[in-house]
Amino acid sequence: GQVLVVLDGLVLNDPSSPAGSFDFSSLSSRDFESVTFLSPAEAVVWGSHSLGGVVRIRSRLPESQDSLGLEGAVQSPQ
Repeated sequence: GQVLVVLDGLVLNDPSSPAGSFDFSSLSSRDFESVTFLSPAEAVVWGSHSLGGVVRIRSRLPESQDSLGLEGAVQSPQ
C-alpha cells in the first residue's frame, strides 16, 4: 500500500500517482517539532490513499526575531 506523507496537515506526496513517492532530502530534521508514523489501522481517517500508513510531520515554529527598541535623551534647559 501507499504511505501518505503529511506536513502540518498538507499532503506532500500524491499516492495516486504511479511512483507515489516523496523526496525527503528537501526537508531538514531541524525544522521538525515531531514526526509520527500512523499504522494503516490508525491512518484510516486519511482515506484510501493511506493504506500503507501515514508519516505525519509537524514543523517547529520559528523563533521570533522581532524586537522593539526605544532610545531617547533628556536635555536640561540652557
